[in-house]
Amino acid sequence: MLKGFTNIVQTRLGYYVYVLIDPRNEQVFYIGKGDKDRIFQHEKALVEDKETDKQQRIREIIESGASVKKIIILHGLTEQEAFSAESALINLCQYTQMDGLTNIVAGHHADNVVRGAHTVEYLQQKYGCEKLPEKDIIHNLMTVKLNVFYQYGMTDEEVMNIARGHWKVKKSNAEKADYLAAVYHGQIVGLYEIDKWYPSDKETEFYPNKSKENLALKNRWYCTCKPVPEYSVVYQKYMNKDIYDIKKNSVNPVGYIWGRKRTVNFLKEKYYDGFCNGFPNHAIFDYEFGEDLRRLGFQMDSFERYLSLGKPEDALYCHDYEQIENAMEDIDYKTAGTLLFSKWRYLTHWAQYTCDEKERTFFKAVLERMFELT
Repeated sequence: MLKGFTNIVQTRLGYYVYVLIDPRNEQVFYIGKGDKDRIFQHEKALVEDKETDKQQRIREIIESGASVKKIIILHGLTEQEAFSAESALINLCQYTQMDGLTNIVAGHHADNVVRGAHTVEYLQQKYGCEKLPEKDIIHNLMTVKLNVFYQYGMTDEEVMNIARGHWKVKKSNAEKADYLAAVYHGQIVGLYEIDKWYPSDKETEFYPNKSKENLALKNRWYCTCKPVPEYSVVYQKYMNKDIYDIKKNSVNPVGYIWGRKRTVNFLKEKYYDGFCNGFPNHAIFDYEFGEDLRRLGFQMDSFERYLSLGKPEDALYCHDYEQIENAMEDIDYKTAGTLLFSKWRYLTHWAQYTCDEKERTFFKAVLERMFELT
C-alpha cells in the first residue's frame, strides 16, 4: 500500500483536491485540499483522545482489514484554486444531502456558504434584492439568522416556526422589538409581528419544534407571532431586502436593529410643537400627519387594540390631559401608534372636527408616551 509520493511527484502535483472513500460502501466521507503528502496524513494522525468523526471512520476501516481509498480529483492548482475547488465539492455534497461527510467546516472560505450551492431562483432573489440602508429602518427589528435551517421554497409558516424559537435572548430586549425578521445570508426571508414571549422550559400550546431537548433549555425564549400581510407598508419596506452590510460583523444568530427612535424623532420634530402650540395651517394635520403615519407603518383599528387592553373608552374623547395621560400610562408602542392613526381618522373623516386646542391634548399625551417607550 502506497504511503506517500516521491519528491518528483509531489512537485508535479502542486496543490490538489482529494476525497477519502470508505471501500466498504464506496462512500465519500471526507473532502480536502493540500499539497505534498497531505492526502496520506489522515491515517498517520490517528489519536485516542478527542477523536473526530473522520478519525473514527478511518479507524473502523483499518480495523475491518481494509484501507482508505484515496482519490485526487484535481491537481496542478494554486493554493487559492484548491480552496475554491474544495469548497465547490463540499457544497455539492451538502446540497445533494450526501450522508456521511465528516468535514467539520464547509471549506476554508468565510463566505463559502453564501456563495455555495443554491437554486437559480434563490440566486436571482438573493442578488436581485434591494439593499436596505440602516437609516431607512424605522422599526425595532429582531433579526434571527436561519442559516442551515432555511431552504428555498419554504412556506411562510415553515419559516416562521423556525424563526420564533428557541433563542438565547434578554427578554426585556426581545419585548422592545416591533417585528421578527428571519434572515438568510443577509436577506430578510420572513417578517412577523411579535405577540408574546415564553421561556423555552415551559411548554404551551404554542410551543415550536417540540422536543424534550428544547424543554430542557434554560435562558432561552420563543414567541408567538403572525406573518406581516404582503399588502402592508411594513412588508413592502423590509421583506426580501438585503441587510447584509448592517449585520455582517455580527456572529450571534440573534441581533437587533433599533430603528424606532428614527420614527419617534421624526414625529417629535415635525408635529409635537404643533400639538402643543397649534399648527400654522390645517393641512399639516389634516393631510400630512395621516400620510406620514401610513408611511411609517402604523395601522388604523378604530381603537380596537387599545380597548382590548381594558382601557377606559372615555379617555379617547375627553380633553382632560391628566385623564388621558393616566390612560396612556402602560400602553405599548404599537397601541400608541394605532391610537394616533385612529384618532386622526376619527377627527378628519368621521367626526369632521378641526384639530383645535382641546383635541390636540390627546395627541400630545400619546406622543409623550411614545417618547417614553423609545
